[in-house]
Amino acid sequence: MHLYEACLIFRPALSPEEAEKLAEKLQNLIGEAGGEVSKVDSWGKRKLAYSVEREKEGYYYFLHFSQKPEVISELKRQLRLMPEVLRFMILKMERGGKSA
Repeated sequence: MHLYEACLIFRPALSPEEAEKLAEKLQNLIGEAGGEVSKVDSWGKRKLAYSVEREKEGYYYFLHFSQKPEVISELKRQLRLMPEVLRFMILKMERGGKSA
């Protein structure tokens, strides 16, 4: 298992409760694939540095999790198919907690 960090930006049209449910859904996807989420950090709704799909704000979430490398491509595919997700990035972490 490798350590990963995911940065997710959800559409601002969602309510805070809907954004939280979407983050929980992603945690469940990771868990169902045999991974384990160790930390979830919600930054709430924030202004974007630049417009993304004509949106100027978004809900920011950061997830730290462990997962098998072969599952990450499927997780990325599922994130691309979710219309509520504006942007995402998944980074592999080193054991010391730094991005690789």
